[in-house]
Amino acid sequence: TVLGNPGTWDNSPLGRFEIMINSEDGYSYCPFVHFDLNLTLQFQQQVSQLMADIEDYKNDSEIYNQDSQPYPGCNIERMRTN
Repeated sequence: TVLGNPGTWDNSPLGRFEIMINSEDGYSYCPFVHFDLNLTLQFQQQVSQLMADIEDYKNDSEIYNQDSQPYPGCNIERMRTN
């Protein structure tokens, strides 16, 4: 099963990887929208920690705008895909 495809971030050499849930309703969703409630907090904390670790490593606290994300690592909750 294909989980995702690597791509570029705009025209920069930075790579990115996205995981979305594609639905028959024509939308793609952030995985946390459909996560098991018993696991969601644990995995959201892990994603938040990963983002913080990357920002610490790069010495740049503005790589991710966590305050604008509905879920850690997701810039939007859902988007129209077809």
